[in-house]
Amino acid sequence: MTYQPRPYGREDALKALSSNDESAICHALVGIAVHDPDWRWVQSQCAALAGHRSPGVRGVVATCIGHLARIHGEVDRAVVDPILDRLAADGDAGVRGSVEDARVDFRVYLKRPPIQSDSGRFISYAQVRERSLEELLPLDPQPGGESHVASETRRLRRVPLKELRIEDLRFLIEQGVGLPFLMPMAIAQLEAHPLAAGDLHPGDLLKQVIGVDEPFWVARRDLRTRLRSALELALERIGAARVPVDLETDLRAALARHNAALRSSAR
Repeated sequence: MTYQPRPYGREDALKALSSNDESAICHALVGIAVHDPDWRWVQSQCAALAGHRSPGVRGVVATCIGHLARIHGEVDRAVVDPILDRLAADGDAGVRGSVEDARVDFRVYLKRPPIQSDSGRFISYAQVRERSLEELLPLDPQPGGESHVASETRRLRRVPLKELRIEDLRFLIEQGVGLPFLMPMAIAQLEAHPLAAGDLHPGDLLKQVIGVDEPFWVARRDLRTRLRSALELALERIGAARVPVDLETDLRAALARHNAALRSSAR
């Protein structure tokens, strides 16, 4: 089941979370996890629902805890670690898989990044968006020459990640530059806006993301899972968008490919 991460006001969220409607609970949890700025409040809602009778809700709780790590770069480990430990022993395989994905988010987004501040102190992942690819990946080779692609790549490598536009993400991913940092950003955009447009057409960012080589996805099963949700949502909305005639075919092929890979890795 794919749950669209739409914004919720607190009153509407609490009404949904306290209901007996599993779908409403899951939609609200995902919505507040992605959009509410107060991660501690969202974490408390996850904790309150971690023992829910529905495995669907329990799985979404684990997923949303991972979202908090990915989006905010921090969680209260004293609160969430016992929750994930309990859910890791859940009788439902889907819940256990969601815990595995959340723990991948922890390893990626809560660990110290491989950069240091000017004082020599490590900075948190949440601060990474303040840095440029040139600072984050100083050893990556610079493109030579004076072509538009080379000069634009050099320019964008100096831009702080938080200032990159959709088109900038699309362009850099096309060049294979900074994927460890840019792909999570791109997936986050696509989860909310699956047909997000750069300078080419609606869906051009998603088109570029699905073109990333398979070894990246093998190493990042968590992002593959999230891409699958974005693809499903894009296919729901594509009929109302002005997109190239072959885009739907490409997205369906990508969805089938990633579904097969996820099934294979779960065996």
